[in-house]
Amino acid sequence: MSCLNSTGVSLANTCRGLCTYYTNSGLIKKGRCSLSRKASDQTKEIIYQELSAGDTFGEQEILLDEPRNMTVTAVSDMQASRIDAERFIKFIKFPALKYIDYKDLELEREQDPDLLVLDIHSVEEYKKSHIEGSHNVPFFRLRLSINELKQAQARIVVCADSRLSEAAAFELIKQGVNALVLNDGMQSTVKQAVAAIAEDEAEHATQDSEEPESAALSSVEISLQEKNQILAAENERLNSELTLFKKQCRLLYKQAEKLKAALDKLRWASKP
Repeated sequence: MSCLNSTGVSLANTCRGLCTYYTNSGLIKKGRCSLSRKASDQTKEIIYQELSAGDTFGEQEILLDEPRNMTVTAVSDMQASRIDAERFIKFIKFPALKYIDYKDLELEREQDPDLLVLDIHSVEEYKKSHIEGSHNVPFFRLRLSINELKQAQARIVVCADSRLSEAAAFELIKQGVNALVLNDGMQSTVKQAVAAIAEDEAEHATQDSEEPESAALSSVEISLQEKNQILAAENERLNSELTLFKKQCRLLYKQAEKLKAALDKLRWASKP
């Protein structure tokens, strides 16, 4: 679907809700638009980026299932095509993104030493838990590291929670990087650990010929239950910490917005 906007007209008036402008060759067929945001109704609108023919926007909000926080305004007469969130996911996201299981990832790393596991958690979360040998680039810094990742010329497996991994992998693929998404993110490592424990316990049970089979199986089940309880408790603790970090992040974001608003007021007040 194509839409034509005149200079100074907000594209948000043309496209309500979670949607993205997209064509076979990119976002904008013709013309230019700007991405801007206001910290509050009383502050001046800040322009963050200007887009031109071939550029796209709006994908991350759909992939992350978050509302938009930018205003898109036509800088010149422009023509673009749009696709709503449902069709974007069906016709663009699913065909573009490729996934890999943790077990297959381990085999791939043995066969391809240049394979890069990219962990896009925050630095604090990465320090708490990560895949050995992975490289940490927090999601908010990903675009700044695109050129470096492209120069590596290696396959990249993105590791985080599913939505964040998909958004990051999609951005990398747009830039021509061969990227895959790790199925279930860090949760897949927990599942693999549980499977390994079960396999190890089962092997020990069969090797112990003196112990009755029923007693051995019972011992394995009890051991697995105990380990599952430990893993479940650890997972609950990590989720609680994640919730707390998200709250702190939102609080810091609000404080930053207030500081931006205050700086804007000072700038306006200092103008003759």
